[in-house]
Amino acid sequence: MANRTFSKVQALNHEVKVISGSIKGAIASPSLRGLGFSAEKNGANNGEIKITLEDKYTSLLSATASAMIDADVAAAVKIKSHDVSGTKEIVLKLFVEDADPANSWAATDLGADEEVQFTLVLRNSSADKR
Repeated sequence: MANRTFSKVQALNHEVKVISGSIKGAIASPSLRGLGFSAEKNGANNGEIKITLEDKYTSLLSATASAMIDADVAAAVKIKSHDVSGTKEIVLKLFVEDADPANSWAATDLGADEEVQFTLVLRNSSADKR
């Protein structure tokens, strides 16, 4: 469980924690904004970003992510997997609209001036799981 000082958040669930951040630039050496996490490319998987939390949490209540991409195409970020109570990892996958309509969407890595922003809503207690 996370044992640090958090700002107060009003929520019906007990022990709700919010971590927000951004990952900017080529994923080999990204610039990070935010506290409580690190980020890197998820192995050799194209378009995958692995966020590793500094602390373990009971569960992930919600996750949202968006991308700012240089290209004049649509972008989407998928939450591929998460394990906040074990490995402390969340894997995001970045997609851009492919120029070839037959392919529709293609996974892609972040470019030098591109950015992914995310917000995680986590539980830090197993009490009252409603």
